[in-house]
Amino acid sequence: RNRRGREIAGKEVGVNLNQAFLTIFITVTLLMMAYWLYRAPSRGYGFPFFAGAIALALVLPQGIAFSHQTELMPPGGFIITMLFASLCTVALWAGFAAGLRNARIPGFLASEKWDDATLLRSAKVFIALGVFFNLWLNRIDIQRDPVSGNWTGLATILNFFSQWLKIGMIMALYIALKKGSREGWWLFGVAMIFVLPAILIGGRRADIMQLLAAVLFSLWFVRHRAVPRFLFVAMAAGMSLFLVATGMFRGIMNSPDLQHLSYWEKLSMVDWSMAWSQTLETGGGGELLNCVYGISAADELMKFDFGIPLWNLIVWNFIHGQ
Repeated sequence: RNRRGREIAGKEVGVNLNQAFLTIFITVTLLMMAYWLYRAPSRGYGFPFFAGAIALALVLPQGIAFSHQTELMPPGGFIITMLFASLCTVALWAGFAAGLRNARIPGFLASEKWDDATLLRSAKVFIALGVFFNLWLNRIDIQRDPVSGNWTGLATILNFFSQWLKIGMIMALYIALKKGSREGWWLFGVAMIFVLPAILIGGRRADIMQLLAAVLFSLWFVRHRAVPRFLFVAMAAGMSLFLVATGMFRGIMNSPDLQHLSYWEKLSMVDWSMAWSQTLETGGGGELLNCVYGISAADELMKFDFGIPLWNLIVWNFIHGQ
C-alpha cells in the first residue's frame, strides 16, 4: 500500500512539473506573439507571430494531453522538451529582432520598377504549367517509399512542377490588387480552382497557410492595408481548432459511404468540440510524443543529427526526382 501511494505521489509530482514547464512554454510563446502583434509596426505580419501561432496550435492540445500521461514518456522527457521549446522561442524572438535592426533589402526587391506586363505574362506561363503538371499528377499511380511512406519516383517530379501554379497565383493576385486588372483576377480564379479542393476537401494545412499568407501579405505590401489585430487573434484560435479536427474532417470528406451527401451536409457532421476534447484526452497524434523521445534520446546518448533531417526535407521539396 505504501509503495502504491509513493507511485501515485511520484506521478502527481511528475504531472505537476510537466504542467509547469508546459505553462512556461505557453507563456513565452504568448508574450512573443503579443509583442509582435501590439508593439511591432508589422503587427501580426512578422514571422514570430506566425511561428508562435503554429507552435501553439500544434503543441498546446497535445501538450495538455501528454503532460498527464507520464507513463508513456521517458523520465523527465517532457520537461526537457518543453524547456528546449521555450529556449527555441526565446532564440527566435531575439534573433529575428536583432536581424530586423540590421536588415538590408536587396536593391532589386526594394525597387518599385516592376514591369507589370511581363509579370502578367509570367503569371500566365506559371499557371498554365502548374495546371498541366497538376492534371498529370492526378492521372498517375503514386509510388511510395516502403519505409517512410513518402512519395517517390515520377510523383516527386510532377509535384515539384505543380507548385508553379501557386507562384503564378501570387503574381496574378499582385497584378489584380495593384492595377485592378480583370485578367489578373481571372488568372487568380483559375489557380483557385486547383487550390480550393485541396483546402475544402483535402483539409491540407500547408495549402491553407500558403493561401492565407498570400492574401494577407499581398494586402500589406500592395495595398498597404493591415488586417485588424483581433482578426489575427481569431485566425490563430481558428487554426488551433482546425488542426485538432483535421483527421476527422478528412475522414468525413473522403469517406466512400458519405459521397451521396452534399459538401455542407458532410461539413456539419464534423464535431469540432468532440475533436478538441478527444485531443485533450488522447493527444490526437504522436508528433509531440515523437519529439519527446527524440530529444530524450539525444540527451541520454549525446548523439545529434546536426540538422540532417532538415537538409533531407529541403532536398525532397526542391530537388525533383531525387
